[in-house]
Amino acid sequence: MISGFLIAMANFAERIMGEAIQEIKLDQHLIIYKIIRPILVAIVTNPQRVTKRKLNMLMKVILTQFFEEYAGYLQEGLIEPSIFSEFEGSLDNMLKVCFAMKQIK
Repeated sequence: MISGFLIAMANFAERIMGEAIQEIKLDQHLIIYKIIRPILVAIVTNPQRVTKRKLNMLMKVILTQFFEEYAGYLQEGLIEPSIFSEFEGSLDNMLKVCFAMKQIK
């Protein structure tokens, strides 16, 4: 449901204003996202706990790793979600690497 909302927001901004939405700021949360069809990556965080630079770095790492691991499936047009379920372990490792170096700030 959330991916549909984010894609709709991105399409609306692109068609009406000719710009891409990169983030949505709420009172206590920040959603940054990027769409590289057919993939949408979204990170939801508390903006006081992590910098945008760190989030953008994490987003790049996630996208790079995902496309490396699943290039074959994506080229064949196979986007059944169950195929990508093992990527959860890769995500856990990426979060540990990106945030283990020092306290999040």
